[in-house]
Amino acid sequence: MLVSKRPLQKLRMKVIALKRKLLLPDAKIGIINRGEAAVRFIRGAKEFNALHATTFTTVAFYTDVESDALFVKEADQAYALSSFPEFAGSTGSPYLNMNLLINALLTNGCTGVWVGWGFVAENADFAALLEKNGLVLLGPTSKAMDDLGDKIKAKEIADKSKVPTCPWSGGFLENVEHASRMAETIGYPVILKSANGGGGRGIRKVYTPDQMETQFRSVSDEIFRFFGNRVIFMEALVVRGRHLEVQCLADSHGNVHTFGVRDCSVQRNNQKIIEETPPAHLAPEKMKEVEASAARLLSAAGYHSAGTVEYLYDIDRKEAYFMEVNTRLQVEHPITEELFQVDFIHLQLRVAMGEVLSDIPKIPRGHVIEVRLNAEDPDQKFAPTPGRINRYLPPLLPGIRIDSGFEWGSRIPGDFDSMVAKIIASGPTRASAVAKLRRALSELQIEIENGTTNQGFLLELLSSKAVQDGGVLTDFVEGFLESPERKGVKSNWDIAVLASAVYQYQQKYKNEFENFTEKVRRYSSPRQMPDLDMTMKLNLEGNTYQLDVHAVGGPVYHVRVNEQLVVVEYVAWGNEIIVQAAGRKYQMQIVPRANALQCEVEGIPYNLPFDTGGMITAPSPSV
Repeated sequence: MLVSKRPLQKLRMKVIALKRKLLLPDAKIGIINRGEAAVRFIRGAKEFNALHATTFTTVAFYTDVESDALFVKEADQAYALSSFPEFAGSTGSPYLNMNLLINALLTNGCTGVWVGWGFVAENADFAALLEKNGLVLLGPTSKAMDDLGDKIKAKEIADKSKVPTCPWSGGFLENVEHASRMAETIGYPVILKSANGGGGRGIRKVYTPDQMETQFRSVSDEIFRFFGNRVIFMEALVVRGRHLEVQCLADSHGNVHTFGVRDCSVQRNNQKIIEETPPAHLAPEKMKEVEASAARLLSAAGYHSAGTVEYLYDIDRKEAYFMEVNTRLQVEHPITEELFQVDFIHLQLRVAMGEVLSDIPKIPRGHVIEVRLNAEDPDQKFAPTPGRINRYLPPLLPGIRIDSGFEWGSRIPGDFDSMVAKIIASGPTRASAVAKLRRALSELQIEIENGTTNQGFLLELLSSKAVQDGGVLTDFVEGFLESPERKGVKSNWDIAVLASAVYQYQQKYKNEFENFTEKVRRYSSPRQMPDLDMTMKLNLEGNTYQLDVHAVGGPVYHVRVNEQLVVVEYVAWGNEIIVQAAGRKYQMQIVPRANALQCEVEGIPYNLPFDTGGMITAPSPSV
């Protein structure tokens, strides 16, 4: 294997000689990631070059389906993974094919590697391969990654470092019988976890002894498929808890920094939806205690670079129990960046270059909260909805940051996760940050061909009293999905129906007028001008309503609903629609989806399925 033989250049930064190879200021840095993660690093590295007069080159690797993706365009160099010989005959994601990745890096002269999050970001074997081939990982050593990535080893280190841990099995479970004995010792309910799991996988809750065998076999089979082993451990289940985490940054000289505490309790199926910092209603003393324990843990593990220590805060015991260490940069790191005005890409580069980071200014300002905008349909059990982005206008507002790997015209592939963007709001108080985020989501305009996003669901969450008050528990979303409060957020069915009726009228009139002019052009004799009226029927929970639409002139329409007249002003600027009715103005967009119209009123979607006979159906009788 090739190893770079360039002489070590003199750095202008404060550096101490290390045994571990250093990242040189003119290094080519290969990015083993895609999408928003890759864009985040590329932009961070370019800014670092401008700030420190370094000449880092960013190198992206992409799959054929993303040859025109934003991260491919923005990287200094980009190569198709399919162009390397190891790609032929391989199965699964090429971002997990370690031999392919190592060859791609070496062939193109990369001496540094950034992995971001996901794929091989926490794979100690890949980190070891990088070390063996003389490549500098902008992350921890393979040993630290192995020790902390294995949840059982991590708990053992935590116990030795006097970091609070939930009562647990003390090691891996040999079989179902062993699990049952440990559950009796710990006390039900308990939770089964994979030693190497992540991303919400490899977790099963067991409330009673009769559930143990089924849940044990289920989690064992799942982790074997995803991680290739059946190493499981057990811990007590915290029934009422909050998901907290500490962002850390350690250099190679023993300095460990912590940057506050994040709250990631708004999640579904262990997938985070909303993250914020600092956590609401958490005592400052408890936050300091949690930060201090995180620093002790990483120091004991000999860790360096960015990492996150996760905790489960038990509401009843008022104790934060150590869960795991993410040996990488987290998806939600921007909220910490905004709170402390730091850049973790820059800090990762400085650590990799060997700089001593003994003093990093850490002054938190206000409150920061973010949501993950995903291409998924909340009304279809959050099924992914990949496709081409036909329209994308992110909100440009004070205090709003958008991190995204997509742009207008991008295609969201079905092969990867469905996240489109992270929308981050900062304010002097929590209430102001939440208000800014709600406004940003309301003004966001995005249209995915035959798809949708969770934009409306995010607004529903942010409008809920529990989220506005702060301090929700990790099971909040499951209960909210079926709550009357969620259904009450969709209060503009009447406006959505009126706008959709006018929209359909315009589409029909446009088609008829085009047919009329075509006949005139061909010297035919059309029978009549297109009709200015249209009648359609609306089915709402078994009740049928008749809508008569009449164009009065200009933007004004008369819509008669079962003999009740409503005056509607309807103005369309491209895909953006402004509707005024009953003395109020509404901003919206209407997106055709297969056999339905999705009318989005100020960010909240109202799906109106229709058939070719002109019948519209809707799930609410609010008209």
